[in-house]
Order: sequence, then C-alpha cells, then structure tokens
Amino acid sequence: MDKASQRIAELEQCNDRLITQNTWLECRVRELNAAVYGGQSVVDPAKVVYSLVDALHAAQRSIDKMRADRDRQTLTFGRLQAEHKPWVERNFAGREPYHPLLGAIEELGELAHAHLKALQGIRGSAEEHHAAKVDAIGDVVIFLADYCTANGIDFQEAVERTWATVKQRDWKADPENGSGKEVE
Repeated sequence: MDKASQRIAELEQCNDRLITQNTWLECRVRELNAAVYGGQSVVDPAKVVYSLVDALHAAQRSIDKMRADRDRQTLTFGRLQAEHKPWVERNFAGREPYHPLLGAIEELGELAHAHLKALQGIRGSAEEHHAAKVDAIGDVVIFLADYCTANGIDFQEAVERTWATVKQRDWKADPENGSGKEVE
C-alpha cells in the first residue's frame, strides 16, 4: 500500500472512531446532566454533538481530498487498462484487435507533425505545438493500453519487464550493443 493510501486508511479509521466517540460522548453528557443536575441540562448535548459532527465533516472532506489527490497521482498502466476497457466496449464493440495499433501509429504521426512544425516555427505558436505534442503522447499511451487489452497483454507488466532490461544497458560503456558484454 502506498503512503497516500495508507494515510487515507488511517484517517478513515480515525473518522470511524470519532463517530463512535461522538455517540458515546452524547450518552455521557446526558448521564452527567441527569446525575449532577437532576436531569436538568446544563451542558447541551446537541451543541457538543454538532461540534463533533462539524469535525467529522471536516475530516471526511480531508479524506475525500486526499483520495482524489492520490487517484490523480497514481494512474498506472494497469489502472488505465481497467478503466479504459468498459469505455471501449461501450463505444467500439466488435472492432478488430489491431485497430488500436493503427490509432497509436496515427497519433505518432500527429506527434511527429507537431514536432516538425515546432522546429520549422510555422503553423502555430510554441505553446500550441507543445500542447499538440502532449495530446498526441497521451493518445499514443491510451491507444497502446487499448491494444494491450485487445490482445491479452498486461500493459503494466510489459513496460516494467522491458524497462528492467533496458535500464541495465550501458551504451557509453558498450556502444556496440549496450550490454557491456561481447556479442556472440
């Protein structure tokens, strides 16, 4: 469990304890009033409860914000596949499993186009070209996730496995094959 998820779980447990304590406290205030003041309310349990309820609402808002922040920060390839699959099934049911590959290639073309026009300094501002590049990169990743789903590939695993291999390469030490070992 990552730190954000762990903190949210801790806050949820704290929130649950506050709810329990709120009920307990309300009962104790009533008992105190009955025992000490013969049943006359000196301490208004409603005020105590309302202030605790306000604290609970604040805690819940904090938990909800932390959840949203965590969710924005942790979009994994696996999560992208899981969220994207029902969308594809709803919008493009019955399409061939190679279609997302064609979409990824088309988006790579858009990325190349935006890069070329930025280098040439034509057909838009630097900001517009940058925005087009960012959009194309996002679209490429989404199409690749879609391709993986359509072809039974775990996108997260594919990227992690490949990165584990690639990061071992040292092209400075071995410009011929990057492995640092002689090729047989």
